[in-house]
Amino acid sequence: MSESSGEATPEESGPEVSRGANRYQLLVENSHDMMAEFTLDGTYIYANQAHEAVLGYRVEELIGVNAFSLVHPEDQEKAARYIQEEQHRGTIRYRHKDGRWRWLDCTGSIYPIHGEPRMVISGRDITHQMQTQNRLAVLAGLARVLGAVNDFEKAARVVARAAGELCGWDAFSLDMYS
Repeated sequence: MSESSGEATPEESGPEVSRGANRYQLLVENSHDMMAEFTLDGTYIYANQAHEAVLGYRVEELIGVNAFSLVHPEDQEKAARYIQEEQHRGTIRYRHKDGRWRWLDCTGSIYPIHGEPRMVISGRDITHQMQTQNRLAVLAGLARVLGAVNDFEKAARVVARAAGELCGWDAFSLDMYS
């Protein structure tokens, strides 16, 4: 394949290249990881079907959309920095079609495709892992604070705050169990 254009040269054309391209397409389209091609400004050129399962967007809804418009406002700078770095890897929050934020672990590279530089990125949903990490941090903080508390009311407030962060409970909900 020609490095400058990303296209097969005449001597590389034929049934073998065609079978390889078909195999590659089957792998990408059936992957559980999201895979996409973007212009350097972040505009979607291609997205595989995993985007719908992970983010709720049909492929047709993403083509032409700027990916940065779906990145969490607090992660915009970080996402732009990932493109500039040699590794092109990072964790960002990305908006699901229903408005929720999903944590994505992304890895990418920049390649010349049809003579134009393009970003090719794969992303994996790690929302569950991030939520678990957050819950464990809250529990660790709870254990530290409770270990130093000898006042029942203060301990109850600490538990109520942790229950709110971990389970979405409020003080009234906790009062039902007294």
